Amino acid sequence: MKMLRLKTDKVDARTIAYYGVEQNPSQYKPLSNAQKEIKSLRTVLSNLTKQRTMNKIYYTLKDY
Repeated sequence: MKMLRLKTDKVDARTIAYYGVEQNPSQYKPLSNAQKEIKSLRTVLSNLTKQRTMNKIYYTLKDY
């Protein structure tokens, strides 16, 4: 994709059109409900893991 300093809607539209012609990207497919649920659960798991790590550090340092 070409990098331009000029930033207008017309230039953006042309750049996107050239990208579509040159790269021929696959069509966007929205996530299924099952995929959305899995993504949501992974986010929750990641946040809980971070929180658990923070709590371990907090309670380890609390004793000092």
